[in-house]
Formats: sequence, structure tokens, C-alpha cells
Amino acid sequence: YSSLSSNQRAQAAINLTLFHWGVHTWGIYAVLGLAVGVATYTRGLPLTFKFTLYPLLGDLTFSWIGDLLDGLTAATTVFGVCTSLGLGVLQINTGLNRLFQLNDSTTTQVAIVWIITVIATA
Repeated sequence: YSSLSSNQRAQAAINLTLFHWGVHTWGIYAVLGLAVGVATYTRGLPLTFKFTLYPLLGDLTFSWIGDLLDGLTAATTVFGVCTSLGLGVLQINTGLNRLFQLNDSTTTQVAIVWIITVIATA
């Protein structure tokens, strides 16, 4: 990428972002949300991921297998949020660097993470 101009690198970055976080990814989220909704609405089950597999696993969803599924769901959700936060922080830091010549450093990125966290939890 070093041979590309700044605009070409920016376009490549946007293409990569849209490839990984575009419409097809939202389709996966919609299917999972629909499955949770159907399990809750039609069967009267609690609103958790493990009960989307109730037709396949039956009463095993009430055992440690269901708890493992919910744990994996929580962990992957945290990983996804961290990935989105990390990518966003890099973009914010680069934008602040271009606009205001703010340091493009780890310290600045940690400060941005704290600011976003405070805003999100306030």
C-alpha cells in the first residue's frame, strides 16, 4: 500500500471495512435476531440465544450445554464490540491527527477509548 496515494489508501480502507462490516454482516445479525424472536414469541421461552437451538437440542438447552452456548454468545459479543471500538478509535485518532495534528499515539488512543466509554456509560 505504500505505493498508493493517500486517497487510494483511504478508498482501499473503506472497501475493506465495507467488506467486513457491510450489509451481509447485518444480514447475519438479522437472522440471529429473528431466531431469538421466534423462539421467544412462539414457544414462550426466555430471550436468550440458547433457546434458538431448542428445536434441535430440546431439554439440553436447560443444562450446562445451554449455559455454555450463552457464555460463548456473551464472549463473542464482547469481542465484536471491542473490535468495533478499536477500529473506531483508530479512525478517530487518524482524523484528529489530520485535522488538529494531535499525536497519533497509543496514549491518545487510550484517552479516546476512555472518553467513548464515559460517554457510552453516562
